[in-house]
Amino acid sequence: KGGRANMHVEKFKQSLDQTFRKHRPIAEYANELGITHTQLNRVCKEVLGKTALEVIHKRIITEAQRDLTYSNLSIKEIAYTLGFEDEAYFTRFFKRMHQMSPSQFRQNSGKNLKEIFDSQTSF
Repeated sequence: KGGRANMHVEKFKQSLDQTFRKHRPIAEYANELGITHTQLNRVCKEVLGKTALEVIHKRIITEAQRDLTYSNLSIKEIAYTLGFEDEAYFTRFFKRMHQMSPSQFRQNSGKNLKEIFDSQTSF
């Protein structure tokens, strides 16, 4: 039983990695796996401790954090590359997930990177 749940979750995560920018409904992922969206939620909860939607949101946020930290793309461009048609909606989504705006996150991550770089280059 646990093996099947793990298999479904792994396949879900693989599919999600390829298509998270499209904001597909959970039912589409479940359908792809040959299970219902209720079953997908159950196996995600069982294996990962999160609902399928939480897993999807976490994947989008992880990519947003990466883009905000390591790219020079504007917040509007990042929002668009992550499948958001509206920068304001992306900002609200990010803030709800992260308790700070994308620009605040970028400022903080820039400071952290500078501190890491400075500590590695001071002899």
